[in-house]
Amino acid sequence: MRGEALPTSIVYTDSLPWVTILTKALGLGRIVNPLALFLLISYIAQPLAMVALLRACGVKRTSSLVLGALIALFYPAWFVRQFGHIALAGHWLLILSLAWSVQVARFGLSRRRILEITVLGVATLGIHPYHVVPFAACLGSGLLSELLQKRDQAPRSVLLTIVSVGLAMGLSAWVLGYGANGGQSGGGAAMGAYSMNVLGPFLPQASAAFGQIWDGRWFTGTLDANGAQTFEGYAYLGAGLLLLAFAAAARAVWGMARGGVGRHKMAWSRFCPLLIALVILTLWAIGPRPYLGMKLLFDLPRPTGKLGDLIGLFRAHGRFFWIVGYAILALAITRIDKLESARLRGGLLALAALLQVFDMTQMIRGVRTTYKPVAPLYDAVVRTDPAFEHRPWRFQPLVECVGADDGWVIVQLSGQALRRHGVSNSGPSARAFNVSCEIDAAATVNAGPGDRTITAVIGDRSKQTTLFDRFKERSDCYAFTRGLLCGRDLAQTGLEPYIPLSSEAIAAAPIIRTAAVRPAALGDGWAPPEPHGTWTSAKTAWLTVDNVTPDFVLLINLVSVAPTGPQRVEFFVDGRLMSRARVTTPGLLTARISSGHERGPTRIEIRLPDAAFPSPVDPRRLGIGVDEIRVVPLRR
Repeated sequence: MRGEALPTSIVYTDSLPWVTILTKALGLGRIVNPLALFLLISYIAQPLAMVALLRACGVKRTSSLVLGALIALFYPAWFVRQFGHIALAGHWLLILSLAWSVQVARFGLSRRRILEITVLGVATLGIHPYHVVPFAACLGSGLLSELLQKRDQAPRSVLLTIVSVGLAMGLSAWVLGYGANGGQSGGGAAMGAYSMNVLGPFLPQASAAFGQIWDGRWFTGTLDANGAQTFEGYAYLGAGLLLLAFAAAARAVWGMARGGVGRHKMAWSRFCPLLIALVILTLWAIGPRPYLGMKLLFDLPRPTGKLGDLIGLFRAHGRFFWIVGYAILALAITRIDKLESARLRGGLLALAALLQVFDMTQMIRGVRTTYKPVAPLYDAVVRTDPAFEHRPWRFQPLVECVGADDGWVIVQLSGQALRRHGVSNSGPSARAFNVSCEIDAAATVNAGPGDRTITAVIGDRSKQTTLFDRFKERSDCYAFTRGLLCGRDLAQTGLEPYIPLSSEAIAAAPIIRTAAVRPAALGDGWAPPEPHGTWTSAKTAWLTVDNVTPDFVLLINLVSVAPTGPQRVEFFVDGRLMSRARVTTPGLLTARISSGHERGPTRIEIRLPDAAFPSPVDPRRLGIGVDEIRVVPLRR
């Protein structure tokens, strides 16, 4: 990634380093998707980790363990991470860290527990660095509890733990490439945006119980005080967990009112370090610019210098409340589990579990929508043709320099470059790099002998003419709907050779507009025009254009592709094949046409073998949707 000149450690790309390394070492890199594998593991580990935490808290009843595990499986912030950043869906690492701290506080620091926390630390470091902060909080609280309780050989055990965890995690950090290029910090100024709202745990967000509906992009009726809290600062606990928390709090108040504080003095001394750690994490999640609902309470100065750079690495500090939520869940179930009435105990836990599941139904709907298959933004040959194997890719411009649509093209193509055992100078990263957006002069000339670099020029060829004019001297470029692919040995791929067109020629070319009003140029096989363009409605559509030269290029702006799947598009004149392409997404489609006569009307047959009915009630065989067609003459 980023090529040999600027290597990027995968610890900064949300790519699950340990899982990725393991699958590649086993030769499964092209068979198993590490993200999917990890998410599957997390669905199994999440409830099991909660069972471990509840057992550490002293819960033994099977019903309480099962219902507690179910609520943890429907923990809202865990679902939110499944919209993106799958590595951060490893919440079971946080839960196990809590379980270890509770175990040490209750039973002491044994050699087995030293080994457990060492292994957990190494795993956490190689999953996602954001998990390391709450892990460290649990480690520190457990060790401090051991010292405060003055157990036998406590100093020796604590020192041994620090050495064991420190060496293991230090070696892992070195192996994984922590500290290499990619770990950019926004400094202390980055704090305060991706924060948790003070009311975040209680304020319904994506809650079906409160009527918030998934609208295809996000949830209706949600609150975002600063424009960045909706996702990274998401901390809603869920209706079921809130019910348990309030019930447990009421029981605790009732117990204290009856003089039960003294009985819990030992528990307070054991768990005071963990409580302090959780309070600190909560305050850190809120940050220096706390919002109470939509109201900014105050704005504290942020640290600068080395401290600011260190803290700025964790700019999305709203995430640090996740572990606090699991602690609240465990404590609530532990309190409810001690109710003497089996009917009340079981009924309350079952009601909370059902309420939590129902509350997350819209969230589940949103997650499922996110994982619907997405059509690739590139031609299939990039994925299948041997010509793209073991090639370095050079994107012009880089992902940091383009809009969102072109950015996704680069993201997908850079992923294909890596899957085909190549390298890329651009692609997705958790944070944008400081890069130059100037076009590399070496990219504008033909690749020399032995140079296997693929230059990918991403953009709209009909509108970004200044960009594509820079590459008109190259004779090894091939067009696809979102730009150009240039390089040696690409002729065999079947991509359409690129025909350089000057910006002046494109600007002067006559335009056939198909939106709202049907132009005379459209013949049979076209549907009635719509506000944003016109669909082809048969397997053959006819187009008549006036050409002023025998040879010309059609620049067809596709605004949509049939929902039934990718479309083959073939252009014929008098039965002679002129051009063919396969389109999967909207973009620019080009076709070179030789009319056979100097000037006058040319009737073009457009064949769409894959056109199909989108539904039983729609009589149109949809192929491509077009909003404009430019006819650009080619001068001899």
